[in-house]
Amino acid sequence: MTETYTNAPFEMETSIEAKDGQILKFSVLHIPNFIQNELVGLHCIARDITLQSSMEKALKHSEKKYRLLADHTGEMIATLNINGIIYYISPACKPLLGYDATELIGRPVWELFYPPDIEKLGSQEWMNEDGYSNILRLRRRDGSSVWVEVVSNTLRYDSGNVREIVKVFRDITSRKTLEDVLATQERVMSDIVETMGCRRCDL
Repeated sequence: MTETYTNAPFEMETSIEAKDGQILKFSVLHIPNFIQNELVGLHCIARDITLQSSMEKALKHSEKKYRLLADHTGEMIATLNINGIIYYISPACKPLLGYDATELIGRPVWELFYPPDIEKLGSQEWMNEDGYSNILRLRRRDGSSVWVEVVSNTLRYDSGNVREIVKVFRDITSRKTLEDVLATQERVMSDIVETMGCRRCDL
């Protein structure tokens, strides 16, 4: 088979077996050398990418396991880029918000915040640091709201730059409803005691 070359340099990856049996991976830059439109040789610059390739493979394997776990948990998990754009969200978004995952991918995460809370929270809510948790409302497809506890974790490159932001959303609507009921009962009891002019004793 005859290779056809142009004046443009091109890059290819190749693997070589070392003496100890280890497979080394290289990225090779080929620079064609033409004289009067005739190819007379190739200048090749090889770069060892064995470690980089291994790290990328390990990262993909880790992400695959993470996605598998996320797809089968009852909590909604979303990964965001540094601009707060959702590029993965677990299937739990369907029972929690009424949306399919494909409808939310590519959207800013703050669009999920319940409108009355957006001004209070600010659009930078998604940038909270590792381990940060907050309680807020999300907007469901039908316009209703759902109370969630959200925990944030930031994944970084070795350089320290942000690679992605992971948000875990847990439905706490039942808990908030109970808290509201108890708070209402507390107010009613206080009003009754005050009206009767009695001193309340907590046993």
